[in-house]
Order: sequence, then structure tokens, then C-alpha cells
Amino acid sequence: MVGTKSNTCSPTFVGDLTDEAKHLINSALTPSTKASYQKTWQKLIEFLGHQQISLPLQLAQVANFIGNLFTKGLKPATIASHISALSYVHKMLNIQDPTALFIIRKALKGCENLTPSADARLPNYKSNP
Repeated sequence: MVGTKSNTCSPTFVGDLTDEAKHLINSALTPSTKASYQKTWQKLIEFLGHQQISLPLQLAQVANFIGNLFTKGLKPATIASHISALSYVHKMLNIQDPTALFIIRKALKGCENLTPSADARLPNYKSNP
């Protein structure tokens, strides 16, 4: 996942890194996080279907992916985790991260605003035996 040539940033090449540096960087995520991030990319590939995926992702691809996840009933925190996975790859490749754009942040906020939450101030009417 480390390094590539970018049109928007100065290039970073994997070949310039020592084996120790590569090992440290690739060890930054736990195995469970890596598996979770891989699932995110699989979901994105399924969502985009026939579309060619090239990096950096386009703003519309990310925004529409958020909309798709929300429509499927995923919770805002889960959607945010998926977007973090996309962000991580862009950052590791040293390319422009579309998930940091204002419109993406607003789409995530919209997910939060449109998801009903239980009012913590309401009394709990569970009966105690």
C-alpha cells in the first residue's frame, strides 16, 4: 500500500524505502483493520460495478458511495469507517484524498442528521422484577 506516483503531490516510490521502513509502515494497521478496509474496497467495487476505478477516486464516486451505504441502512459511524478506509489508501499512496473535501464531510454530517437517535432524556420504563 505504500507509495506511488501522483499527479497532485510529489511522488513517493516504494523502491526508495528500506525493508525496515516498509515493514513498519505495513504494520501500522492491525490485521482486523486491514480486513475491514479490504471489505470497504470490495463494497466500493460492487457499488461501482462496471465503472473503472482509478485513484484518486472522484468526488462523485465517494459521495454516491456514501448515499448507497446510507440507503442500505448502515449507521453513520459505520459509513464514516468505510470512508476512513478510502482515505487511508489515498494518504498512503500520497495522492489527493477526496474524502477530505467539504462536500464529503457534509454528506457524512447529513447521514448523522437524518438518522434518528433515541432521546437519552426519556425515562426508561423497564420494570424491575
